[in-house]
Amino acid sequence: QTPVSLAAARMALAIKPATTRSGRSAAAVVASARRYRLAVSERRAHLEAVDRFFRDLLLCQWRLDATDAQIALVEALLEGAAERGAGADAERGAEREAEGGAE
Repeated sequence: QTPVSLAAARMALAIKPATTRSGRSAAAVVASARRYRLAVSERRAHLEAVDRFFRDLLLCQWRLDATDAQIALVEALLEGAAERGAGADAERGAEREAEGGAE
C-alpha cells in the first residue's frame, strides 16, 4: 500500500460532502427518498384497506338487497295464500249453505 502523504490527508479532509444542484447533500437526498418510499408504501396500504372496506360494503349492500327481495317474495306468497284461503273458505261456506238448503 502507498503511504498517505500529509498533503493528501489534508486534501481529503477539505473535501465537501457530495451535494446536488440545489445544494442538498447526498445524505439528505437519500433520507428524503427513504421518507418518500415509506410514505408511498403507507399510502398503498391505506388504499388497499379502503378498497377492502368498499368491497365489503358492496357485498353487504348486495346481501341486504337480496334479503329484501326474499322478504318481498315471502310476503307476496303469504298474501296470495291468505287470499286463496279466504276465497276457499267462502266457497266452502257457500257449498255448505247450498247443501243445507237442499236438505
